[in-house]
Amino acid sequence: MKWEHTLKDYQLYLKIERGLSENSITNYVRDVKKLIHYLESHNINASPFTISHENTQNFIHV
Repeated sequence: MKWEHTLKDYQLYLKIERGLSENSITNYVRDVKKLIHYLESHNINASPFTISHENTQNFIHV
């Protein structure tokens, strides 16, 4: 999974830099996992660094 390492880094950022609670972190991570699932189910081959604005907008409007 291209996203696995980035997702772990994101979790650490939310915990250490933002000081969020575990519940908040869980909710943020759940949203990212929904995005990953959307990309996979629509056969969109995008990494965390190559995902387009259009992809994210389409995900939001689903």
